[in-house]
Amino acid sequence: MSEVCEAPKFSADTLQKAIYLLDYVCSKELVPKDNLQLVCVASLTILAKFSEKDQEVPRMGSFQELCQYKYSLSFMRSAELTLLEKVGWDLNFSSLHQYIIFLISRGVVFSSEVTTLQEAQKSRLLRYLRKYCEYFSELSIQDYSCNRFERYRIACTIIALARRGVGLAEAWPAQLEELTSLSWNDIQEVFNQLADLFKIVSPELARKSGVFLKEKEQQTVPDVVEVQSEQKESEMLIE
Repeated sequence: MSEVCEAPKFSADTLQKAIYLLDYVCSKELVPKDNLQLVCVASLTILAKFSEKDQEVPRMGSFQELCQYKYSLSFMRSAELTLLEKVGWDLNFSSLHQYIIFLISRGVVFSSEVTTLQEAQKSRLLRYLRKYCEYFSELSIQDYSCNRFERYRIACTIIALARRGVGLAEAWPAQLEELTSLSWNDIQEVFNQLADLFKIVSPELARKSGVFLKEKEQQTVPDVVEVQSEQKESEMLIE
C-alpha cells in the first residue's frame, strides 16, 4: 500500500484511511490471496477520489499498470463499488493523521515548559516535534498489532512519544490529560510498544532522542533540540 501511495504522492491521510478500509474489509471476510492486490488498490483509489484534489488523482489506467494489467478497468471499478457497499458508502471517519493535527492545533507544548528557550529554539522544538509525530505515525501503521488500539489513543501516544523525543520532561502532563480525557495509564501500553519498536527500527535515532531518558532525569530541552538540529532533517521524515 505504501509503495502504491508514494508513486502519485498521496497524502498521509489518504494512505492511512485506505489502510483502515482495507483492514476493515479483511476483518469482515476472507479475501483470497489472488485478490488482495485488487482490494488494496481499490481501497486506495476510493480514498484518493474522496480525499485528494481531482488533479492529484491518477487515471484508473495508472493503477491498472501498477497491477501489471492483471485486472480490467471494469473489474477494478466493480471492486470499488463492492468495497463501498460493504462500508455502507460511509467514508466519514478520522485518520490517525487527522487526530494528531487536531491535537497539535490545540497545543501540546506549554509555555511553562519552555520558559528558558529563545524564540528560535522554541520554533526548532516544535518543528522536530511534528517530525517525530510523522515518524511515529508511520511506525504505528507498519506495526499491525497496533490495530487493536483505538486511533485516538494511538494519536495521543504519538504526541507523548514526540514530546519525550524532543526532550520535554513529562511525556503526558496534567494539561494533556485534561485536553484529551486520557490518563497516562490509558496510553502507557501503546507508548511502550511503539518505543520498543522505535529502538529496533531506528536504534541510532532512538539513542539520540529523549524517548528513553527517565522521567525527571531528562536532559535540558535545549541540549536535546541541538542534538536533533545537527541531524539532517530527512532523517526525521518518512521516506
